[in-house]
Amino acid sequence: MMIPRRAIREQVPLFIGLTSGTGAGKTLSACKISTGIAGRDRPFALIDTEAGRSRHYAPLRDAKPDFVKTFLFDTVELEAPFSSLRYLEAILACKDYPCIVVDQASWEHSGPGGHLEQQQEELHARVARAQERGDKRPEWVLEDAMNRTSWIKPKHDRKLLIAALIAVRVPVIFCFRAEERVEIVETVERGRDGKDYKKTKIIAAKDRPLKERWVPTCGKEFEPEMLAFFLLVRDKLGSDEDRRGVPIPLKLNQDHGEFINLNRPLDEQAGKLFAAWAAGLPNPAAQAGTRHPGSSEPSTSLTPPETGSDPASAGPERGGAAR
Repeated sequence: MMIPRRAIREQVPLFIGLTSGTGAGKTLSACKISTGIAGRDRPFALIDTEAGRSRHYAPLRDAKPDFVKTFLFDTVELEAPFSSLRYLEAILACKDYPCIVVDQASWEHSGPGGHLEQQQEELHARVARAQERGDKRPEWVLEDAMNRTSWIKPKHDRKLLIAALIAVRVPVIFCFRAEERVEIVETVERGRDGKDYKKTKIIAAKDRPLKERWVPTCGKEFEPEMLAFFLLVRDKLGSDEDRRGVPIPLKLNQDHGEFINLNRPLDEQAGKLFAAWAAGLPNPAAQAGTRHPGSSEPSTSLTPPETGSDPASAGPERGGAAR
C-alpha cells in the first residue's frame, strides 16, 4: 500500500560527473571527492576500466594513504565488453560501499562492446535475419530501414543501468573522457561580382571558449541525472604548482556554488559538503566555514532546457554518431 509522507531532504541521490581530456585530473579529483564523502577511515569503491591504472593512486603494501596522492579504496576491474549491463553488474557489486567511482564511464558509450558498438551489432544481426528470410533489398536499404529499431536494446539496457544507479542510493562519481569540438559550418559571402557564394568554414577547438571546447563522451541520458557536472582543466591560471582538476561548471545549481572554489582544484572538502547537503544538513558550507562567495553561478546545463536537445551531438548520442 502506498502511503504519502512529508518530503524532507535526505538520502538525495548524489551523482557527480567529471570530464576532461587526458591528464587533467579526473581520477585524482574523483578520489579526493570520494574521500570527502566516505571519510578517511572507510574505503570507497572504484570501478577501473583501464587495466588497473587507478592503482597509481593507491598506497604501497602495508603503507597508509597520504590523501594527497594516495587514497583508501577497493577496486573492481571491469574488462570488455563494456556494455551497460556489465557496468550495472559492477555497480551492484559495490552497492555496500559509501561511495563509488566509475573510472572511466565513457567506455559504456564508445568502448568495445559499448552502446554504439552494441547498436551496430544489433543492426547487422537484424539485416542478416532479414536476408535469411529472403529479403532481396540491397544491404544499405535494409540498414536504413532497420537503423531506428536497432537502438531499442542498447537504449533499454542503458535505462536499466540508470534506474539501478538511482535505486541503490549510493553516491557515484563518474569520470568521462572528453573530445575536442571541431565544427564545420557553411557561410554565405558576397563576391566581387555581387553574387552570393557558399563557403565552408572550420571552427577549430582552440578558437572556442574553454567551456565550449570539449564534448563529454557519454550518452545524453546521463547528464540530467547529475547533481553537478564539471569540465576539469590543468593549470588554468598558469601556476607552476600541480593544478590538475581545476573545475569549470557545466552543470551546477546556484545553491551548490559555494561548495566549490573555481580557482582551485577540486578537493576532499567539496565531497564533504556535497554529502552533507544530500544527507539533509542545512547550510553545510556555512557550518563548515568554507563558503566560496562569488564562485556560485546560475544552474547551467549541457542540454538547453528550452529545446531538450544536445547542440554538441553529431548524431543520436553525445560523442558522435553511430558508426
